[in-house]
Amino acid sequence: MSERDSTKMLAFFFYVAFFASAAARDSEAEALLKWRDSFNKESTYTLSSWKNDTNPCKDLWRGISCDESMSVINISLSNHSLQGMLSNLNFTAFPNLLYFNISYNQFYGSIPHEIGNLSRSLMLSVSDNPLIRGPIPPEIWNLTTLNSLDLSACSLTVPIPQEIGNLRNLSLLYLGRSSFSSLIPKEIGMLSNLVDLCLQSNSLSGRIPSSIGNLTKLQILFLYENNLGGPIPTGLWSLYSLISIQLHGNGFSGPISPSIGNLTNLRDLTLADNRLVLSVLIPQSIGNMINLNQLFLQNNSLSGHIPSTIGNMTKLDTHGLMKNNLSGQLPQEMNNLSCYSLQLGGNHFHGHLPQQICQHKRLYRFVARGNQFTGPIPTSLKNCFSLKRLMFQTNQLVDNITDAFGVYPHLNYIDLSGNQLYGHLSSRWGEYLNLTQLVIHNNKFSSSIPPELGEVTKLGLLNLSLNLLFGQIPKQLRKLTMLTKLFLTHNNFFGSVPSNIRSLSRLETLELAANNFNGTITRELGELKSLKFSNLSKNKFDESIPLEFGQLQHLEQLDLSDNLLTGKILARLGILLALQISSWDGGQGSVYRAKLCTGDVVAIKKLHSMPSGEISNKKAFTSNIQALTEIKHCNIVKLYGFFSNSQFSILVYEFLEGGSLDNILKNLKQATEFKWNKRVNVVKGVANALFHMHHGCSIPIVHHDISSKNVLLSFDYEEARVIAFGQQSF
Repeated sequence: MSERDSTKMLAFFFYVAFFASAAARDSEAEALLKWRDSFNKESTYTLSSWKNDTNPCKDLWRGISCDESMSVINISLSNHSLQGMLSNLNFTAFPNLLYFNISYNQFYGSIPHEIGNLSRSLMLSVSDNPLIRGPIPPEIWNLTTLNSLDLSACSLTVPIPQEIGNLRNLSLLYLGRSSFSSLIPKEIGMLSNLVDLCLQSNSLSGRIPSSIGNLTKLQILFLYENNLGGPIPTGLWSLYSLISIQLHGNGFSGPISPSIGNLTNLRDLTLADNRLVLSVLIPQSIGNMINLNQLFLQNNSLSGHIPSTIGNMTKLDTHGLMKNNLSGQLPQEMNNLSCYSLQLGGNHFHGHLPQQICQHKRLYRFVARGNQFTGPIPTSLKNCFSLKRLMFQTNQLVDNITDAFGVYPHLNYIDLSGNQLYGHLSSRWGEYLNLTQLVIHNNKFSSSIPPELGEVTKLGLLNLSLNLLFGQIPKQLRKLTMLTKLFLTHNNFFGSVPSNIRSLSRLETLELAANNFNGTITRELGELKSLKFSNLSKNKFDESIPLEFGQLQHLEQLDLSDNLLTGKILARLGILLALQISSWDGGQGSVYRAKLCTGDVVAIKKLHSMPSGEISNKKAFTSNIQALTEIKHCNIVKLYGFFSNSQFSILVYEFLEGGSLDNILKNLKQATEFKWNKRVNVVKGVANALFHMHHGCSIPIVHHDISSKNVLLSFDYEEARVIAFGQQSF
């Protein structure tokens, strides 16, 4: 062939390649535009740079990248709020595609089989599209060039197939939060290049396959929140490259192997919420993990002592050992730790808390509740300015706390209850401006409440009960407008409840029992429209209950027993003072269960009022009074008293523990216990009541509303009473 012919041939092939390349580019653009046009309107606007008669490579289409030959190699549309179907994309149009990422969008439907045409792909991610459902197309397991596969946070409720072992080049495998079921296939151990293996938050069961010990390059292992069980395979502790292990929320059992100390590169170890058991001690070798930042072992069955080698873990930020069976004294070496968070609660530790635990001034959470710690509060806490949460409750700590604490600008929760702490409540506590909960009940504090505490305006819970506190409630507490719960019971407080308590408009619980409060119960208590529970018993309150208490529509429990009160419940009702009241809805009004100081229990029905102040059904109220004052029958509820004014009306009935027939029939357990013979008794009782109303009264009475809601039963369901009458007629 002559040189001229060779030149012609070369030119011919060049033109063919050129036009073939151009055709391929047109095919890619056409496939992308067709895909975009299938999206919803908002998504089309997001991809406005994808225009007809333009080039995806030259004209900078959003999320599209190309190679030197102007062929698409990267479709990256993560987190664009796109909504459409993945199956509307023609994958065969992208023979050179290396990266495909549509994560964090709203794609729906199934993953199409055509995705298997991406034979050169290195990265494939459809994660966080929760509406992508169904099986994984088997063609995915033929994409042997993949380095990264991310199918997490979809709805792929299928087993992980053994064909996953084909993807030998994978370094990143993310299948978490996708409802995968069944076992982890042993073929996972064939992926010897894996660096990240994330299968968390699925429905996987069985054991971790021993083949996981083959993954010598593994750095991240997330298997948490599955149904895995059995012992942790010993091969796991030989994966020296591991940086993070998270296995919490499974059912693993057995001891932690001493070989755990081999993982000297580990920074995060989370084995919480399993059934791990140690018959003797936590392995001494755990101290070899000198690079560990986080250690979570809580909610297991670990026993024995904490080894002294834990002091070697000087990089430890978070230490969680709560809710185990650990015991003994804490090793002195724990003072070496520079933790942000130390959680020891719910064990059987005794002895002293580590006194220098905050010498590095980093501690922000210290939880030691529910142990048998004795001795003083750690002295180093005075300098722990970063402290946010302190929980020492239910121990045996003995210390004068008057000056035991420093100033903590970030502190939001403190609980010292159930100890033997004494001393004064410091005025410096008023500087804890971010405090939301202060709980110190059941100690031996002896002082008045410092007025400065009123400056802690974010406080939602204040519990000072069961101490030796005295004095009056300082008026400055009116500033605690976020307060929902106030407990001052079993102290020596005296004086009256300050009238400015009305400022505590969010207060739901007020407990002042067993003090020496006296005088009149302030009428402003009746203005606390959020109040649900109030205990004012065992004080020296006198005179009558304020009329304003009738405004407390949401009050569920009120205890006023053991006072010097001479007044009447809910404004001159004409019955003895109620000891306890609990309420429930009663159709036309609220019904209260009231235990009188005589020991008797009654039901109090307060009829709903209209906005104008008129009773919603005054005629029904009058009919009830007229009927019940005349009727005396064992199957008709007894009326003890009534009261009415322009704001509300009240009926006081006998109380029946069984409640209404309607509620019993709606409750499966109660309905099952409501046997046939008892049902017959109820029918007889209602029939007897109606017969007496029709034929036994001087003026016959028609009920007008016989239903299961208006039939009340005794505790054993043996007796029935009719209630809620309509009009008298005949």
